[in-house]
Amino acid sequence: EAFLALWLEANLSKQEILKLYLDRAYMGGGNFGVEAASEFYFGKSVKDINLAEAALLAGLFKAPARYAPHVNLPAARARANEVLTNMVQAGFLTEGQVIGARRKPADVIDHAGGAGSPDYFMDWAYEEVKDLRLPGDRSLIVRSTVDLGM
Repeated sequence: EAFLALWLEANLSKQEILKLYLDRAYMGGGNFGVEAASEFYFGKSVKDINLAEAALLAGLFKAPARYAPHVNLPAARARANEVLTNMVQAGFLTEGQVIGARRKPADVIDHAGGAGSPDYFMDWAYEEVKDLRLPGDRSLIVRSTVDLGM
């Protein structure tokens, strides 16, 4: 991992490294990348989300299976509030901006599928295999026995 980190820093700008991460990070619900997560949770491009929605997405990085809003909306909103508080403390947002975001929390598309939903399986499968990925820029391909047509 140290070699990979050195290679990334030598060959990519910080902006490119961040984009690479944001495009590939697991965001819960079987979604990889902030664009896919934004479409899944809010039904719109990440370019069109508001501050409350952005905070909710940012909160997913810590534990996507635990904070995924389609699984536990109250936990996702609580985590989004932590993100907003941290942004104020770091000087990136003002209290006024955060008050506005908290007045209108993110509305999430209802993906009610229950325990039989493939989203729950995807979250479980991700947790099971995330540590199997080897360092380097290869992607891990996982094949499961789930038949979505059943």
